[in-house]
Amino acid sequence: MPSLDTELPIVLRGTGWSAEVTIAPPVHEPGDQLGESRQVYFSLPGDKVHTHGRKVLATVAYTRGRTVKFSGEASARWDDWFVKIYQCQQADVDAMRDYLHRQAVALQEANAAVPGRTRIPIEPPWAVTPVQIVRGSGEEDRAGDVATRLGAPVDALVVAERPMRTLPLWFQDHPSNSGLYLLAVSPLLIRPPWDPWCPTPAIEHLNHFASMAAGLDKLHDLGWAHCDIRPDNVCVYLIPGAREFVLVDTDSGTPTGQPPPELPTPDFYLRRPRLADGLRYDPGELRAQDRFGFALVLLTALAGRDCMERLLRTDNGERPVDSAEAVAGILRQHWRESHWQELITVLAEPFGRTGEAGRSVEDTGPWAVGWLGRLRQAVPSGAETPAPRPPGWVDPDPYADDIALFRTALRQRPHSQFELQNEANRLLERQSQRVAARTAARYAGLVLLGFAAVLIVVLFDVTGWGM
Repeated sequence: MPSLDTELPIVLRGTGWSAEVTIAPPVHEPGDQLGESRQVYFSLPGDKVHTHGRKVLATVAYTRGRTVKFSGEASARWDDWFVKIYQCQQADVDAMRDYLHRQAVALQEANAAVPGRTRIPIEPPWAVTPVQIVRGSGEEDRAGDVATRLGAPVDALVVAERPMRTLPLWFQDHPSNSGLYLLAVSPLLIRPPWDPWCPTPAIEHLNHFASMAAGLDKLHDLGWAHCDIRPDNVCVYLIPGAREFVLVDTDSGTPTGQPPPELPTPDFYLRRPRLADGLRYDPGELRAQDRFGFALVLLTALAGRDCMERLLRTDNGERPVDSAEAVAGILRQHWRESHWQELITVLAEPFGRTGEAGRSVEDTGPWAVGWLGRLRQAVPSGAETPAPRPPGWVDPDPYADDIALFRTALRQRPHSQFELQNEANRLLERQSQRVAARTAARYAGLVLLGFAAVLIVVLFDVTGWGM
């Protein structure tokens, strides 16, 4: 009889390698999405029955897998895997699976366009993390499927095996309904340590976006859009010496010729307000949203996360990010040296709504590689490039965890500038009290004052006070 803590074994096979992987029960860790589950509506493209598309409700949970046995070329080995578990209604599971497979095909073709591709497709660099879709029942082949395989050529056959014929109890309540579950398995990556605010442009990151730019252009050329590009959906590899940035959360992808009625992107990161009911995005708007998100990621890498978020907040009913001139003006206040002015001008271009720059982000042709190239050319000769931080870098500041909680709490929902300042005051008081409460009574006063001073500095960065 299976138990609640039984791991789920599967076998993944790719070009020149195979791996026996055990998938652990989701266990929630503080500050981590692992173990959490949420209900998500997916907008699926139209078909013969649902000509205008359909919405599928799925419960999504997150966990991890671990390689217990590997065979094949060592360069293809991945020890840790990220696993998304989708629970769908019986009427929706096949449509959902076909949709996720079509995404995986497009993503693999986008990765094939990345410069310097290796012989084994599972090896980085990638533009987007490769994903394999596995049925909860272990049945991976069905007639008529668009089939993909993790790290395999696009035209290769899916091969996935699951030795257990009975699913663990944590995986589902009713084993007879195992076909209701899908697994999306991908190599485990980590989020980059974005700086909150960069006193000079962090130009050391520019060379690490080449794969993402090439893949994004190829994805659009294939008639697909990612639809949810933002800093939270960018990761880095967990392998030494690898610095490239990679897109994740690829289940938001959609064909540009079959646009969804709404986008999965949070309102805070939308280029334009959501469309009214009954209206649909055209292909140019989907490409523009992807490129807007890509520009936000570059802005985060070069200027810092707090700077990027400040540009997205409304101030007197307007967002600075809706105007290339406003973005450039704020960056010039921050980077005052004259040799950064050309870089600022190019960095601000995608945020314009009018003129040639505003039109180019909707065009059918390639855009990301060219824009990234012009950013690199705009870097003044002789500019110093700091050494990049290694994956897993941790701030040595004794208050780093408290400050991270403070920043995270402020990002729970979008704020106008006025709302943000009120919320920041409230959180500042609460977080300072927590620091003092856990410190010995005789040091409480000194620590409270010291930590409050640190948070006030952070507060000025996050809200833009004093600028």
